[in-house]
Amino acid sequence: MSFVSEFTFNQSRKLTDKEKKDAQAKLEKAQEEDAKISKIRFINHMSKGGKLEFTFRKYKEDPYRTYSLQDGMIYDLPMAVINHINEDCALPKREYDKGPNGVTLLSTSVISKEKKYECVPANFM
Repeated sequence: MSFVSEFTFNQSRKLTDKEKKDAQAKLEKAQEEDAKISKIRFINHMSKGGKLEFTFRKYKEDPYRTYSLQDGMIYDLPMAVINHINEDCALPKREYDKGPNGVTLLSTSVISKEKKYECVPANFM
């Protein structure tokens, strides 16, 4: 279940008060879950021993925060950041097809994703 599909509504009609309250309650619950802090070990699959620095915010009410993560180090991070790194920071792996005259063609279908970075629970390492 994605966050976007959960809060997407039919734009052709106005929401009822009950629908607005339900959507607000779901949003607040999601924000609470995303704000929970977990202890993780950061793994940089792209550059062993390397550093990742990025700015992130999930909700428009949140301030932008800059994160600087070193490969192999342990951090306390909000679940929103952990989910972003684990789910959104990946390269698509695609199938290759043989075209006419034996030319290799890149298929549009994604067969899997290769993680560039990963956050794993610190107690699992």
